[in-house]
Amino acid sequence: MVVCPPDAPAGRGLLPVPCPVKTEAVRLGLPLTESKLATGVEIEALALALADLRLDAGIMVAFGPPIPERVLAIPTRGFVMTHASLLPRWRGAAPIERALEEGDAESGVSLVRLTPDRYAGDLYAVDRVVVLESDDAISLTGKLADLAAAALLQHLDAIIAGERPAIPQRPIGISDARKIDPAELDLNWSWSARQIVNKARAFAGRGGLKITLHGEVIQVFGPRRIEIDHEAPPGSLLPSHVGELVFATRDSGAVAFAEAQRSGHKRIYAAQLRQEPQFRDRIRSDVRRRSDLVSAALRHVRVAEHLTAEGANRALDESFHIAGFGPECAQAACLGEEWFGRAIGHGFDTSQAESLRLLLHLDPRARRYLPADWGARYQELRTWTVQSRYMPTGTFDLARATAVTREAREVVDRVVASLWADGLLDEGALR
Repeated sequence: MVVCPPDAPAGRGLLPVPCPVKTEAVRLGLPLTESKLATGVEIEALALALADLRLDAGIMVAFGPPIPERVLAIPTRGFVMTHASLLPRWRGAAPIERALEEGDAESGVSLVRLTPDRYAGDLYAVDRVVVLESDDAISLTGKLADLAAAALLQHLDAIIAGERPAIPQRPIGISDARKIDPAELDLNWSWSARQIVNKARAFAGRGGLKITLHGEVIQVFGPRRIEIDHEAPPGSLLPSHVGELVFATRDSGAVAFAEAQRSGHKRIYAAQLRQEPQFRDRIRSDVRRRSDLVSAALRHVRVAEHLTAEGANRALDESFHIAGFGPECAQAACLGEEWFGRAIGHGFDTSQAESLRLLLHLDPRARRYLPADWGARYQELRTWTVQSRYMPTGTFDLARATAVTREAREVVDRVVASLWADGLLDEGALR
C-alpha cells in the first residue's frame, strides 16, 4: 500500500494537484491511501488499514506529518526511513540545502529505524557520495534520490530477515537542518564570495538567491567565485567578457551568476538579461556615474597634491586654478564622501578619512559631511593654516595631509587603471 498526503492546491488557479508519489502509484496500479494523520479519526483509519496487510516493514520517504507510535508499531520490523544526510549530521527538514550551504565535501543517505523522534533512530546503513563544486540542491537531490532507492534495494531484504542490525547514532556531531526561511533567499553583501556561492547552490531549488539590480528584484543561478583585483564596494556590478552577472564581494573577490530570472519572466542566461534595453541603459548610466566620480576624485587629489607641495598658507582658490578647476570647482568639491566611498571602495581607516575630508571639503555645503565637533577635534593641528572663500580658516597637519594625499593618489591610480582596463572610463575622464 502507498500512503501519501491528499491533493494540494497549486499554480495560479490553486487547483488540487496530486503529489508525485500518488501520480506514480496510480500509474503502477498500486493500492493507495491518502492521509494527513492530523486527527484521531485519520490515525485510526490508517492503523486499521495497515494492520489488515500484516506488514513486514514500512518505508517512509519525505512524508511530512509525524507518524504516531501506534502506526510505527504495526509492521513486524517497524519503519525504515531514508534521510538525505550522513546522520547524525543534518537532522531536520532541509539536510541537502544545509550541507551545501556549509560547503560539505560529502553527503549521503542514511537508512534509519523510525522512532517518534524522527531523526534520532538507530542506523541500518549509511551510503556516501562526493559533493562536486558543480552540484546544487537540484542535482544533489537527484543523486541522493537514486542512492536512497539503491540502498533500500540493497538492504531491505536483510532488514526484514533480521540480518541487518541497527546501530545507535553517535551522540556527537549533531547539526540542525532547520527549515528554510524565505528571508534567507535575500542575498546579503556582507557575505563572502564563498558564502554567496554556497548559498546560491543550496537554494537553487527554492527559486535561487534574490538580489536588487537597478531597483528590480531578480533571482540568480549558476554561481561561481572569481579571483579578481578590484576596488569596488560589495554588490557593485562589474564588467564581464563572458556575459555573466559579476558582482564585487566584501573580500575583494567577486561572484558570477550564469543565469537570472526577473519577476514574472522565464529563467534566462545572464548575457540575455544584460542585453535587454532597460538593463543595458542602466548599466551604461552606472558606467558614466563611476567615470564622473573617478574624474572628480582625480581633480580633488590634484588640489591636495598642490597644497602639500607648496606648503603652508597656500590659498585654496589658487590651488583650484592651478589644478585645472573651472568656475564649477566648488560644486565638484561637494562630492566629498561620495567619491571617497563609491569610486575608491575600501578607502582608509576613520582617522585618515577625517583628515582627508578636512583637506578636500572646499564648499560651505560640503561641511554637512563633517562631524559637528570637527573644529574642536583638530585644535592640536597648528602647523598649517589655509584660507579660502570656500571654507572658514582651518588648521591642518602638513605631514599628515601629505601622507594621506599620497595614499589617496595611489588608490585612485589603481582605480583608474582597473576601470580603464575594463573599458569603463571615457577619454575625457582619463585625461
